[in-house]
Amino acid sequence: MKIVDLRQRTPEWHAWRRQGITATATAVILGQHVEKTRWRLWAELTGRVAPLDLSMIPQVRLGILHEPYAVAWFEERYQTTLLPLCGECATFPLLRASFDGVDDDGCPVEVKVPSDKNFDLVLEQGEKSEPYRLYWWQVQHQIAVAGSARGYLVFYSTTRQPLVFEIRRDPDTIELIKQQAQLFWELVVSEKEPEKDPQRDYFTPVDGALVRWAATAQQVRDVDALASSLQEQLKALKGQREALQADLVEQMGGYMLAEAEGVRVVRYQQAGNMRWKDLFESRKLQATEEERQRFRQAPSERVRITLDSDHPITTAALEAMRLPSVDQETESQAFCL
Repeated sequence: MKIVDLRQRTPEWHAWRRQGITATATAVILGQHVEKTRWRLWAELTGRVAPLDLSMIPQVRLGILHEPYAVAWFEERYQTTLLPLCGECATFPLLRASFDGVDDDGCPVEVKVPSDKNFDLVLEQGEKSEPYRLYWWQVQHQIAVAGSARGYLVFYSTTRQPLVFEIRRDPDTIELIKQQAQLFWELVVSEKEPEKDPQRDYFTPVDGALVRWAATAQQVRDVDALASSLQEQLKALKGQREALQADLVEQMGGYMLAEAEGVRVVRYQQAGNMRWKDLFESRKLQATEEERQRFRQAPSERVRITLDSDHPITTAALEAMRLPSVDQETESQAFCL
């Protein structure tokens, strides 16, 4: 491994990462990441998408805060010293990694501080859990960079015994990582756009389609502005009507029925809504998620339009976009939210 003298999370470190394929990018490139797509990673590396600063997200901050404690715990538990390093693969420098620590044997140690929910998931399902399967790719990448025979994946908790998985080097996986990293990097260098995932990537109109989109978007803004104005008027009229209704009820005294001048008023008692969930739980009845799903109606598509006239998402083609994204290094923490 070629050690690179950089301090993590500095501007120089970010610039170095953008010049190659990092460990957190591997799962994305291989289609193993549930949150991030190949197109989004490509857009970040080509400067089409601005990374999102996740440092203010509580779980991310918790992870950064407790990482030193996790490292100290591992050092004491395994009687070793962990060095936080940045490095490039000696035989394939395109692969690079920022290590939480490398032990005395040169093996990488990757630390995660997941939410309680995800910690429970790993505790119950172990190597079959989604967090483990995601980070397994990251550790294999780190093993390739370090040139080691194994690596460690640590799920740290402040309230329970940490979980440690020893991950052995998988030569076939590492060869796959190198091949796919090279192919993906060629797309980055040539700025050839990879295929988008219609379920997770943004549709971005260009050329004539962009003109049509812009016109329709302006009409949406106009309609929403008018609807908002009418809603305010309707709200005021409803308030007036409620006041007039209260006046009529006051005039009725103890009567439940009244009619005069073409206006009829009927006062009645309506039964409250039944709290079925509370009733169900009070009888101590249990139902599995699968059983509950049997009573769920079929899903239906909904559309939500968000308007921001001061900060429009886009006013030009793809090259001018500045969509929010997830920083490659910190996105692994976001998975634990």
